[in-house]
Amino acid sequence: MDSITASHERLEYANACVELEACSSIPKVIDVKMRIVSFVLVRVVVPWLLPSCPHCKIYGHGENVCPVKKPS
Repeated sequence: MDSITASHERLEYANACVELEACSSIPKVIDVKMRIVSFVLVRVVVPWLLPSCPHCKIYGHGENVCPVKKPS
């Protein structure tokens, strides 16, 4: 969590880094722990996302151009 969000300043929006596997779906909301017992539901907005390949399970190309997948 960035320092502005942690200090509860300018809370119109928050930046958070979330690690996901390439084959995972993006959650609509996440629970953010603000203090020891305080949680806040935060809506997830992703302005852009690299294409991901469900075959390779990596970002950077789609399944239709996968260099590893054999053509069918």
